[in-house]
Amino acid sequence: MSLYTDIINAQNAEHAEHTEVHKYITDLYCVKQAELRRKYGSEFKGNHFTLMGNLVHKGIQETVKGYKSEIPITIGDLHGRADMVKDDTLYEIKYSPFGNQKNNDLYLLQASMYAHALDIGNVELLMLSGLNNYSVNIGGKTIEEYYQKAMSIFKDNTYPIMEAKCKYCEYKGIHCFR
Repeated sequence: MSLYTDIINAQNAEHAEHTEVHKYITDLYCVKQAELRRKYGSEFKGNHFTLMGNLVHKGIQETVKGYKSEIPITIGDLHGRADMVKDDTLYEIKYSPFGNQKNNDLYLLQASMYAHALDIGNVELLMLSGLNNYSVNIGGKTIEEYYQKAMSIFKDNTYPIMEAKCKYCEYKGIHCFR
């Protein structure tokens, strides 16, 4: 057995805890993937981007002290977990090897839902990548605007598609032919 196999097995075991047939706040990224996950189930298959993102999250959450981590969120029938909270700020951590900012709005929709549920007044999106690290901060009225937009997406079933996720989706070519 190799270290890589041990890491993948640990990720599979952890992922199995989060595969209930719920609607998740992160379903904002792709309604098709969400529908297929609820219909066929899901299995972490060692996608290196997901693996790196999970390890980055864990590393930050275990290293930085004084923050609450992985806070469960429920809004109606939607479920999620806020990455980190300290004082009146919610921190949403994202990892991308490409350092690309085009998905920031989707990430801010997600984080705003968490902030709204926790009655937190500030959000910091922390994007970590090998190319360029940056953060985006929003607060007050902007959080509420993002929250309302996110809720209308769920209500109207007008989900955006995060095309970057399609390339590595576990359903691609099997149940989804985008």
